[in-house]
Amino acid sequence: MRLAPTSSEARLWKLLKHINREGANFRRQAAVDNYVYDFGDYSARLLIELDGSAHRLENAILLDAKKNAHAAGQGFSLLRVTNNDVWGRPDWVVDQVRACRAAPYPPPPPHKGEGAS
Repeated sequence: MRLAPTSSEARLWKLLKHINREGANFRRQAAVDNYVYDFGDYSARLLIELDGSAHRLENAILLDAKKNAHAAGQGFSLLRVTNNDVWGRPDWVVDQVRACRAAPYPPPPPHKGEGAS
């Protein structure tokens, strides 16, 4: 876990703080089991990953796919935005976050030992 956010993470955090004033509860470095996502609102079951150019590398693509699958398997929606989105079209990012929070999300998976009905 990094001690200091990148400039893009700091910028996105400022955008999310505005959404928090609307009733969201985003936090930084949201953990779901052994994975840590850049931001998360547990009550809305929404995770956000901020992707820079390193996410185009093969090992990052594989890790991102695992994180995506894990989030979905735990009943979370995952929104991925790029650094360029945060800086170039922040209003679009805020609209995407609001839309994801408003969308219905899948129910959480059953607890271990419980089957799906």
